[in-house]
Amino acid sequence: MSHKRIAWICLVCLVFCHLPWGAALADGGEGDAPAGMIVPAETQASMPGGLGTVMAPKPGEMVALREGPSDGARLIMAYYTGAHYWSLGSSRDYDGWAYVNFWGQTGYIPRACALEYTQVDEDEMRARYEVPTAIVRVPEGKTSVPLMNGTKGSEWVDVSLTDGTVVLVLGEAGRRSQVRVGNVYGLVESAFLERTGELGSWLYDFPPIGHAVVTGKGMEQTYLRTVPGASQNQDDRSDYGGWTFWLYGVAEADAQIGYCALQGFLPLDTVQLYLYSDLYGAERQELPEGNYTAGKDFAPGLYTFAVKEGEAGRLSTLIGGMERSYEAEGAARFDVFLPEGASVTAAGGRLIPTVREEYFAREDAKPLAGNGKLLITGDSVGSTHRITAMDGKEPSRYTITSLYCEEGEGEPKVTYTLDPGESRDQMIMPGEFIEIENCVLEAMHANG
Repeated sequence: MSHKRIAWICLVCLVFCHLPWGAALADGGEGDAPAGMIVPAETQASMPGGLGTVMAPKPGEMVALREGPSDGARLIMAYYTGAHYWSLGSSRDYDGWAYVNFWGQTGYIPRACALEYTQVDEDEMRARYEVPTAIVRVPEGKTSVPLMNGTKGSEWVDVSLTDGTVVLVLGEAGRRSQVRVGNVYGLVESAFLERTGELGSWLYDFPPIGHAVVTGKGMEQTYLRTVPGASQNQDDRSDYGGWTFWLYGVAEADAQIGYCALQGFLPLDTVQLYLYSDLYGAERQELPEGNYTAGKDFAPGLYTFAVKEGEAGRLSTLIGGMERSYEAEGAARFDVFLPEGASVTAAGGRLIPTVREEYFAREDAKPLAGNGKLLITGDSVGSTHRITAMDGKEPSRYTITSLYCEEGEGEPKVTYTLDPGESRDQMIMPGEFIEIENCVLEAMHANG
């Protein structure tokens, strides 16, 4: 699948900031909107046109959806730049207006603000536009709130959202907001939404708060659910054991997770959660040579064992009953996860708090050569790395593990031995480790 196709699948409703009603609309109208209109189910079934996206003339503006093709027509909703729609056909266009369906909301938007897929400049969308995110807050005495007028593809769905569910706010109309969660769209009472102050991006719907590793514990099959607490609307596969996903939030008894266009919910007892606030905690500190215990002598989290150019060092860890050792030479780098109770011995080097960095494939990027271990940390659709066996050194091999595996649980995702001179391109998910021995590791596709 091409990067352009991946980007379009992942491209989700983008804008700079949340605008209160009263902000200027792209057609010159004002934002004093009535309640959102609920349209008949048969309307959704008639979508002859293709998928398009909104582009306001200026950053900070919203695009009005109106009942008729004129500035004076009743305002149904207003949408953020990047919100997706289905075109209802050019035969219904009137004097510079496009007739569209925003996942159940049907009306007209200015033709100049309606971009078909082939017209979208992905770089511009990525750089300029994002949409607000919000957390569903269920009132006391209730277990969930309804997603009104809910749609999934061309189907209408009956969906309720539990407390803690993270949603994208696509548009607003009076007391209602149109939202997206995964591939489900609908209306929610705005009073039930708590703005996070964070923005979704063109690449992933929600700003991740950590990683989630699927352990498979608690259920025979790890189906990814479309909405929280649901046994229906599952995907077709169940082999997610060992997968690492971004963690977006916790909705009651479910983890809200995603990876590019693959998004949904899994029961909390089937995943292990790793919050960025714990992995990259401010309490971590640099440690010189010595023997230490995480939680007693230093704060648990992610650390990098480093030695100086031309020197050698050794790092030994005991985590969950599993012993590991790392031999570092000549400016080598080993990223390690040290959870509560982990014992560690550093000799000839030092432990430095790992920085959550953006790591791009670029011409001046220095490859990791020899022995080393790298945590893939960027917020990307994944990264392709090329691993090449070093001449005259054996064995040449690499291993990919998860944070869960690093705790002494689970199995490595990939272990591969290279023949002399052999190269392999390997996709690695954000939140996974790659460890090399007598190899050269180069980023081929951006991890950031």
